Order: sequence, then C-alpha cells, then structure tokens
Amino acid sequence: MSVAPSLSLAAPDAPVVSRAARRRTALVVAMVLSGGLLFFPRLPLLAVLLVLCFIDRGAALTISRRMLPAWLWLAAVVMLTLLRPGGVDFGSTAIRLANFAGGMALLRMYLEAPEGALADDLSAILPWMSWQAILTVPFAFLFSALALPLAVGESVYHSFLLIFTWHDLELGNSIFMRPDGLFWEPGVFQFYLNLHLFTALFWRRNWRQAGVATLAILATQSTTGLLIAAVQLLAVVWPVLSRGDLLQRMFKFVGLLLILLPFAVLTAANVNEKFFGDSRGSSWARQYDLLTGLNIIRQYPLGGIGFDHKRYTALGGSLGFDDSGLSAETLDERTSSNGLVQVLFSVGIPLGLVFIIGLFRNPFLRPRWLVGVMLTLALTGEALAFTPFFAMLAFGGMIRRPL
Repeated sequence: MSVAPSLSLAAPDAPVVSRAARRRTALVVAMVLSGGLLFFPRLPLLAVLLVLCFIDRGAALTISRRMLPAWLWLAAVVMLTLLRPGGVDFGSTAIRLANFAGGMALLRMYLEAPEGALADDLSAILPWMSWQAILTVPFAFLFSALALPLAVGESVYHSFLLIFTWHDLELGNSIFMRPDGLFWEPGVFQFYLNLHLFTALFWRRNWRQAGVATLAILATQSTTGLLIAAVQLLAVVWPVLSRGDLLQRMFKFVGLLLILLPFAVLTAANVNEKFFGDSRGSSWARQYDLLTGLNIIRQYPLGGIGFDHKRYTALGGSLGFDDSGLSAETLDERTSSNGLVQVLFSVGIPLGLVFIIGLFRNPFLRPRWLVGVMLTLALTGEALAFTPFFAMLAFGGMIRRPL
C-alpha cells in the first residue's frame, strides 16, 4: 500500500511483533469506546487510544494527502457546528470531536500497517469474544451467584471479572440470559461477533471459526444480529448455489434453508416478542427514534441540529412521533438509538450521506458492499456511528485511492 509523502520525525520502526500487539491493543480500546460497558471511563480510554496510535507511528508528525478528504469532511462539520444558529453546546461537540480524533488516529495507524493488518488483528481478537458470548449463557444459568451486581443507571449488570457479563433483560419467556461481553447490550455485542463471522468466512476461510461465531451470535438472541449473520451466510453460499444443473441447485437450496432455519425461528420469535410481547416497548422506542429523527431531518435537511442531545430531546417535544406508546418520562430523557438517522439529523443530509457512503467504501475489509450492509444494519438499532471504530471505517471510505 503506497503512502503519500509526509513530514516525519519518526523513530526507527519497532519490531513487527510489538507493533502488532500495540495495534491490537488500540483496536480493543477503540471497540470498547464504540459501545462498551458504560462504567468504562471514556476519556482515559480515549487518551490510551491516541497514545497507542502515536507510539505506533514512532512519534511522527505527519500530514497525509490521502486522508485529506476525511479531514475536509471533519473541517466542514466543525465549521457548520460553529456557525449553526442557536449557539454551540461545547460539551457534546467536544465529545464528538474527541471520538473523531480517535477514529482518525486509528485510521492513520492502519493505513501505515501492512496490507490486511485490520483483518488479521480482528481475526486474532474476535474468537475470544465469541467464546466469551457462548460460555456466558451456561455460566449465567449455573453460576450466577459468583457474579457481582454492577448498577449503571437503571440497569443492573452481573459480571464475573468482566469475562462473563449480562444484565437483567430477558427476552420473553427465555430462561437464558443474553451475553453483553464488554459492551453495554447484546445488540452491540452481536456486531463484533458478526465481524468474527465475516473474517472467518471471507478472510480466513475457516469454517470451524465460522461455526463458533454463528453460535455466539445465536447466544445474543439479537434480531439484527441474526439478520446480519443470515446475510453473510447467504453471500458466501450464493455462488455455490448458482452452479450445477437444476436438481443440484434444488438440493443446495434445500440445504441452505435447513442451515438458515434456526435463524428464521429465532428471528420470528424475537420479532413477535418485540412487537406483541412483553418486550414490545423496544419496537415502540425504535419506531419513535426513526420517525422523530426523520421529522427533524425534514425540518433541518442541510445543516442538521448538531451533537447536542438536549436539543434533540427538546425538538422531540414538537417534532416527535406522537403515537409511540412510550411514557412522557421516557420521552423526556430519550436519545436516539438509530445511528443512521442520527448521522443525518446531526450534520445534515449532504455531509451525512458522505459519511454513510464511506461505510460502503472502507479500504480494509472486503467485500466492501457486505461490510457496508453489516454496518448500516447494525446502526439502525445502535447510535454508534460517531464512535472511533465506526468513524474509522467511514473516514477510510473517504480517503483517496492510491494511484
């Protein structure tokens, strides 16, 4: 991978092994900053991420021409924020810009790394998370007394040394707790488990690892996670299904249906529970976030409303979806859970579309279109677009391709 000329005061390269270890440590920190448990201290972790990225560059002072489009996008966001009528909420803006800085630093580190470094690092980290998800289910069922309760807001988590973690959120009549891993809910955890499935299928071509990742995704009982996994499995077997005569294709298609049957059954049960069962408040909340966000986008299409969640809540009073089924107290404190809509109502449609298109053009993981589908599906239920890991992939999609 070619790199544009840069001004550098770098020290000699460190040994390859230590550089890989630093990259992987920085990657885990970025993941924790991108949906991690809420009792993890964000600012110290962000400082650790930046330090690791700068150390990896050998304390270099560099300006890369390839990253210029991403820097221009960020400059446009800052200018739009400062010029937006109604003033600036410096606290919320500083948090977002700090996360963007983490994403930029992580991007620079991987642009300087060998080809395939991100996929290799994910392949080294994510299998542990899959086993963590799988083993949390029997641990929570058999040894829950060994876990310590940890209160975070209104939620009570139960954790054994941060290895096995879950919280008091059951799905319908299921007796199995849903694993959280290092993240604040199973809906976030499933995305990283799906990344494990992706690297196993499309990078390592390792079917055993793919099976482990699939079991881990099933353990989360996440509707979105099951859908993303089904899309990946369909993408990997579709070329095989299209080969052979009619009879062979029919047998292959029946085999695919049998493979996808557990996903279909669990997804149907989840959908039924979330729309008609005790968990229907989840669907009400997602519906409110989607429609309220679209109303705000319609009102502020070009510049958005910025990063101030208080302004979003205030606008929800006048532009919010009325027939949500949620209590007034819930709506008064609610922030958006839809990451795609959040991007568009925060920075406006023009800059928001550039960011979202970037998710489909990341330079590290292929096939790019499939990664884009995975990211967008995940973001429909989690407001993680402006966190370091997701921002790094979006910024990567903005960079100039090498000649």
